[in-house]
Amino acid sequence: MWFSVDRIEDKHTVVLVGDDDTVCHLSVEEYTVYTGIQPKEAQMLRCDTQNGRIVSAHYDPDETERRQIAARERLHRLFKQKHS
Repeated sequence: MWFSVDRIEDKHTVVLVGDDDTVCHLSVEEYTVYTGIQPKEAQMLRCDTQNGRIVSAHYDPDETERRQIAARERLHRLFKQKHS
């Protein structure tokens, strides 16, 4: 399942939100071990879960970029409509 980094709380906990609105938490240390990178908001991860917990996570830069572009385009359309 796809999860995005929603936020980092207290510099220790990464809050991830799944495409189905599932919320999971990882420590920054766990996140770094799974992905090999430091967490940043809006990063996209392909995760496996068991019993509601993330058991593996892989950062996907292509999916991250694709979703960021889509979000920018949506915002652009909204502002364009508002000012028309």
